[in-house]
Amino acid sequence: EELFELPKWLKEAGYKATANLAITGNSGTGKSSLNNAIRGLRPREDGAAAVGVKETTLDPEGYPFMAPGDARVEMKLWDLPGAGTPRFPLSSYIRNMGIRFFDLVVVVASQRFTETDLELMDELRANGVHFVAVRSKVDIEVRNADHDSGMSPNQV
Repeated sequence: EELFELPKWLKEAGYKATANLAITGNSGTGKSSLNNAIRGLRPREDGAAAVGVKETTLDPEGYPFMAPGDARVEMKLWDLPGAGTPRFPLSSYIRNMGIRFFDLVVVVASQRFTETDLELMDELRANGVHFVAVRSKVDIEVRNADHDSGMSPNQV
């Protein structure tokens, strides 16, 4: 097992002073849109994560976030670049993004989970990092299934 150090960018962001939740997955899966939705923001609103149809998130960006409920824990919701692209190959992504150091990771996939998603989840599981897997853009899949084969939403 390789030992990875806490990335400098995460250390400088005050990693130890807050709970850290990361949103990761392949490029183009809607990670930044999910980040905005969790924080109750629409694209282009002040404080919203940038969204786009091409590789948009090029640096990890932490957004302040207060967990709901009585405890009101201060958190940072991290919007990470997409994994498995030429700019962010999976071979260095896990180390460079410090994926092992987050308190919770959301792995976002659209259409279906890929080898990249599964490797990320294996890494998280092996290091005892809590994670959830989320499938995004389901509305598009339902619409396509109806258009392509006449399937109802319940059949998809």
